[in-house]
Amino acid sequence: MLVTPATAPPPRKAFTIDFEFRADPGERPLVWCLAVRDVFTGVEQTYWRDDLLSMRFPPFDIGPDTAIVGYYASAEWGCFVQLGWPLPAQPIDLFAEVRVTFNRHLPKELRKPGTGDRWGLYDALSRYDLETGESAHKTAMRELAMAASLGSWTDRDKQDLMHYCADDVRHTADLFMAMYPDIDWPQARLRGLYTAAVGAIIEHEGIPIDGPLFRRLSGVWDLIKARYISEIEATYNYQFHVGGSFNHGHLIDWLAAEGMT
Repeated sequence: MLVTPATAPPPRKAFTIDFEFRADPGERPLVWCLAVRDVFTGVEQTYWRDDLLSMRFPPFDIGPDTAIVGYYASAEWGCFVQLGWPLPAQPIDLFAEVRVTFNRHLPKELRKPGTGDRWGLYDALSRYDLETGESAHKTAMRELAMAASLGSWTDRDKQDLMHYCADDVRHTADLFMAMYPDIDWPQARLRGLYTAAVGAIIEHEGIPIDGPLFRRLSGVWDLIKARYISEIEATYNYQFHVGGSFNHGHLIDWLAAEGMT
């Protein structure tokens, strides 16, 4: 039988991974380090930039019976492509799986505080009553990675960032094991493959655009938007927008008034 993402069995092996990198607006990632954890054995490895640049392939199995797991993993897949590595056959993004599990199907304006507005790794861990790290330390390490340059790293900074990176793969492994019994593997694989295609390949290659036309449209975008908002609201005789932005609360009110709720 042909093995596809929809028919392959659950993975025999799983690695959680986390890259740290600098990503300036509109630029490809400048990769600093990688941490990897074998979920089922607990073996961990960390690698600094110099080691990563010397590798033609990831330092772990990426075959069809191995899940490569990250959280908001489109960033990880982007680092794969930047390093010239082949993408994993079975990428799993726990951010997508958490959203599938806990999505409230409500716009932000209608959610109660604490019922689904935050979706970071530590928020996901909290949903499963798992230990988290210190948010302030996480922020400090991310700021370090984003502000650093090739020549600014000290040995202490490298150690601190790799330690933080390793801590994240431990947390991701804990989350993976908590979610493992309920993961819909065919769907999770397809979602992971989608994040790899969009988050890695398309972001890396970029989308060709007509530059002059784009700049022309950008210069009059507010006028274009205002025109179509005016036409829509005149058609339905109702204000769906506030300050030029669509308002879900107004939509719900309109649906109620029209007897459609």
